[in-house]
Amino acid sequence: MRSLVLLLSALLASAGLVRGELKTPENAPIEITSTGQTTYENGLATARDNVAIHIGDTDIYADYAQYNSTTHEVELRGHVRIYRDVNHYTADTGH
Repeated sequence: MRSLVLLLSALLASAGLVRGELKTPENAPIEITSTGQTTYENGLATARDNVAIHIGDTDIYADYAQYNSTTHEVELRGHVRIYRDVNHYTADTGH
């Protein structure tokens, strides 16, 4: 199932000492896909099972993701992997 949402302004991935921040251009499209259930209610896009998020030069993968279109924050859970340029971050959770 495929869902599109707009603008992710900051991303924080934490795995012990790993911390990253991502700022995106105004109105940059965000693509969220998953093999499980994807819903969009009250400004929250929720995706489960093999979640992939693509924005600009950044690819994010997790078991679960919830994107808040009001605050432009994403919560990630389970096998979080973030790829940006040549950098790779892994964590159990991220915000």
